[in-house]
Amino acid sequence: YNTATEEIDIVVRNRRVGGIFSAYPEPLILVECKNQVKRASKDECVTFVAKLRNRRQSATVGFFVSVSGYTQDFRLESLRDSRERFVIAKLGRDHIEKWIEICGETAGTYMERLVEEAALE
Repeated sequence: YNTATEEIDIVVRNRRVGGIFSAYPEPLILVECKNQVKRASKDECVTFVAKLRNRRQSATVGFFVSVSGYTQDFRLESLRDSRERFVIAKLGRDHIEKWIEICGETAGTYMERLVEEAALE
């Protein structure tokens, strides 16, 4: 999805009414995907948080997918933003493989658990 100023890899409509998503009822969930050799860094976290902020309060939950993992400064930066309403669930290759494997309603519950873990981190 391309806006006038940025690219968003995946935009998901939040239609779940129960579980953790009732605490984050905003209509959009943003997904950033990195299929690269290097691990995702602080700069990529900062850019993703800006994408969440730039949605006119219609997105506070994000999934950041990095098949190569995350640097320590990415993890620290995502904690720094925990004082705000944003929650970013960090997914690796193993999370995506499991999500595909379980599919259906169980997959939604699995993603809720990842958001809960990110919110409590």
